[in-house]
Amino acid sequence: MAIDVKEEQLLLAEIQVLLAELRTHLSLVRTGAGIVVSAATLGFLLLSNGAYLPFVTEMHTTVIYSILLFSVLGGVYLFVRSERKILAITGLIRSAEKKNKRIDKLMV
Repeated sequence: MAIDVKEEQLLLAEIQVLLAELRTHLSLVRTGAGIVVSAATLGFLLLSNGAYLPFVTEMHTTVIYSILLFSVLGGVYLFVRSERKILAITGLIRSAEKKNKRIDKLMV
């Protein structure tokens, strides 16, 4: 019986670490989505109000849109990478639930 308790405690500790990783990657998904939305919004505002910004030259516009494009690509990369990690962590948690029926009942 003592071995089962130790094994269950170890399994619970592993699940705690996995859940902490899951929270981290969920926050990275939020960050990636925020980067994409803010860069797209800035790009849209610059496109729609370009006539009101006479001091912005063609070269400035190219540089600004390049920075915004790389920001969007970085946000999408962060979003997709974190989403893949979330799927992998969820699979690990599901396999840990199958190992122990008590833990399966604990996880909602």
